[in-house]
Amino acid sequence: MNVIKFTGREIWKTKLNIKNGKPIRACIVFFDNDYQAIIISQLSSPDFLVCQIENLLIVSVYSDQTKNFKKTISKMESLMKYLNDNHHLQVIIGGDFNAKSPFWGSQIQNKRGNQLLATLSEN
Repeated sequence: MNVIKFTGREIWKTKLNIKNGKPIRACIVFFDNDYQAIIISQLSSPDFLVCQIENLLIVSVYSDQTKNFKKTISKMESLMKYLNDNHHLQVIIGGDFNAKSPFWGSQIQNKRGNQLLATLSEN
């Protein structure tokens, strides 16, 4: 994991996958250096970044609409298991899942939206 510091800000991102040149598409920017953030590396990847500040997990997700959604769902299931095993933690998840559902304001529902909603509601 990389941390870049500039003018009182910290940008947390996963490392570039040198083996296949996969770009980094998940990032979290912290604007307050008073908090100590740690990356939960066993849950993180170039498209799925999980940081913890005290009892709060902050998750940034990108799911390419041209790729299979199974990896994203698998990462979400791992995150939900981690949360179930660590009941004291709260979570904020933000991302571009390329999943549509009226549940989060879309006019339509697609297969990805169904899968994501089912994963979240089951856990």
